[in-house]
Amino acid sequence: MKRRAEEQARRRPEPLDPEMLRRLEDQPASDASGDVMDDDKKRFRFFVGLVSVALITASIVLGSSAGKNDIDTVKRGVSAGISPGARMVREDPQMQPKDYSVTVADEGGGPVELSIWDFADEDGDYVQVLVDGRPQTDPFAISHRVVKVKVPSKGLIQVKGIRDGKNNGISYAVFFNKTGETYFNVAPLNGTNTYTIKTAK
Repeated sequence: MKRRAEEQARRRPEPLDPEMLRRLEDQPASDASGDVMDDDKKRFRFFVGLVSVALITASIVLGSSAGKNDIDTVKRGVSAGISPGARMVREDPQMQPKDYSVTVADEGGGPVELSIWDFADEDGDYVQVLVDGRPQTDPFAISHRVVKVKVPSKGLIQVKGIRDGKNNGISYAVFFNKTGETYFNVAPLNGTNTYTIKTAK
């Protein structure tokens, strides 16, 4: 019995010193662990901010350089490797209407498929496709959605400007499936661009 009483006495916590108790009561609610957590939050927020700034800067730099390259491609007039429907520039560039000669491979005289779309801003422009001066299509709106038209592998293909939606030019792109080339052009209102299709010998 005596031994058990001694063990229980040893297990009892020693009474707190009144001075220490007063210090604990006066201590602010935030402790060292909270300070460590605040430091971790600050470091995390700094890292997220740094990554965000880097991504925004990269997108601005890459976007501006890509835009310049696209404008140069459009102004060259003809380019290979352009996906039909690609939006090249935001606004219609200042261009002059052009006529082209297009040479296609001799594949037994099968038709050529044209893909026509607005490579800039969709602004309510309308065009019409003619073959040797005769309408091949009704007038249609050009947009970022491709319109496909089949035409003969020989002859004069014309794209006629029907409506200039914003009076800033009827710009469009036409892709020839047999050459893999895209032609960037501007159709004069009530006038035509002529693409003379020839078969390679």
